[in-house]
Amino acid sequence: MTKVRVGPIDQITAVILAAGQGTRMRSERPKPLAMICGKPMLGHTLEAVVDTKRVSKVVVVVGFGAEMVRREVHESDFIDPDIELVFVEQKELRGTGDALGVALTKLPDPLTGGVDAPRDILVVPSDVPLVTSATLGRLIDAHREHKRAATILSMKVQDPTGYGRIVRKASGEVVEIVEDRDANPEQAKLDEVNTSIYLFEYGHLPAILRRLSPVNSQNEYYLTDAISVLSRAGYSVSAEILDDPVEAMGVNDKKQLSEVEEIMRKRNNDHLMFSGVTIVDPSSTYIDSSVVVGRDTTIWPGTILRGHCTIGSGVELGPRVTLLDCEVGDGARLREVVAEAARFGSNCDVGPYVVVRNGVKVEAGTVVAPFSTLE
Repeated sequence: MTKVRVGPIDQITAVILAAGQGTRMRSERPKPLAMICGKPMLGHTLEAVVDTKRVSKVVVVVGFGAEMVRREVHESDFIDPDIELVFVEQKELRGTGDALGVALTKLPDPLTGGVDAPRDILVVPSDVPLVTSATLGRLIDAHREHKRAATILSMKVQDPTGYGRIVRKASGEVVEIVEDRDANPEQAKLDEVNTSIYLFEYGHLPAILRRLSPVNSQNEYYLTDAISVLSRAGYSVSAEILDDPVEAMGVNDKKQLSEVEEIMRKRNNDHLMFSGVTIVDPSSTYIDSSVVVGRDTTIWPGTILRGHCTIGSGVELGPRVTLLDCEVGDGARLREVVAEAARFGSNCDVGPYVVVRNGVKVEAGTVVAPFSTLE
């Protein structure tokens, strides 16, 4: 197989696999759009990819609910306008290998595309919303440093049941990924497993994907098989072990969705507290990823901040305040308040037991008496 080098050295295209129906979610809503801390799961994955600052183009492979996924992403605000975003539909769900092949139809040919063709392809499933841009950046750095044809993001787990095992040579190079059901007794003992996140050198990829076969129990083209094809062809494949396996937690049902939401919520709260916000009881405080809170603000138990709330500095919220898409000025005090798309001026004092209807503006310095409804 001819060794092909294409594209500028730092040019990376990301492919996000978001075509699956997610039948175990028991939902009519496409799995990539399952909400986590106020944002679709796909949105968290897209942000992690874009925030690496190493990706110039993102191809999202859609399938079930394709038009809904396209619409919600285009209507969102989590896409960097400098990134080229392309959607492509996998009309027949024939596995991850086929999905990547569909994505490549949106890219220049590695042999004839010249500088317009990417150097590398980063592949990320949409259902790993906890993966961070820092981790993806380390994967990119390791791939470039070792000059491999492919680099896998792997992890070590105490119980590898259900995961594909990473099989290495004595030298440390990866030979193959063996699925759990196909592992022999020795392979089954391996504790290094696949996260389904990869970085491929683009020049080899089209030919490698053409060698995949659907001869397996699912009659699908497995992307994991690309690793053994590369290895047998004489190319080097490596795996970088993930520091924190939590980042690779997948979401396949509503229970896992809840578990990931809890971790993401803790991340959000920790970030705010390290930024100078006081959260009296983080376990009873729910703050969406899109919320902005100024320093020296105190948030009391039972507070829920959803959507695009902007909270100023020195604010006191709670207990039991629920806000959706609201703006709160510096020094305001809200207790037992429910509001949607409202604006609270600086140093106002509202509550307790106050409802503020959509679009209402509470002027700066206003005192709103208990048991009031503003509309």
